[in-house]
Amino acid sequence: MSPKEHAPGVREALLQMRQSRGTAQLQYALERLQLFQKHRLEQKWYATIMAALNEIGKPDLAMTWFYSAQFHQVQLDPWMYTCAITSCARSKDASGACQLLKDMHDQGITVDTITYNATISACAKCGRWQEAEQLMLDMRGRGVP
Repeated sequence: MSPKEHAPGVREALLQMRQSRGTAQLQYALERLQLFQKHRLEQKWYATIMAALNEIGKPDLAMTWFYSAQFHQVQLDPWMYTCAITSCARSKDASGACQLLKDMHDQGITVDTITYNATISACAKCGRWQEAEQLMLDMRGRGVP
């Protein structure tokens, strides 16, 4: 199957996840969604899935989708990285968030205010105030508004 052929199933699983009422329905929706992880999807679906998982408090599952995109050699874009950094922030993984931000810089991927703020949030949640302050200075130094 081509990546586009998975779109209806992914869309349906995401809708089911968002509309689930109760633990059993949510678990079923998450299991359906996970079935698609073994397939290469269109690029846009990875960040969409990660954002939805972050919204329902499943940052660890969101990160598995980031790794899935890497595994399937999907072009990683700023939105995917920002979703991954948000996952790190919600999991209180400041080191992971900072590493992802560094990876973005190293790969020449555009880093915007939202991405910096997610990384700063991860540092703040872990009490790493000096790193958060350094990120703000770095952001200004790079001309990010």
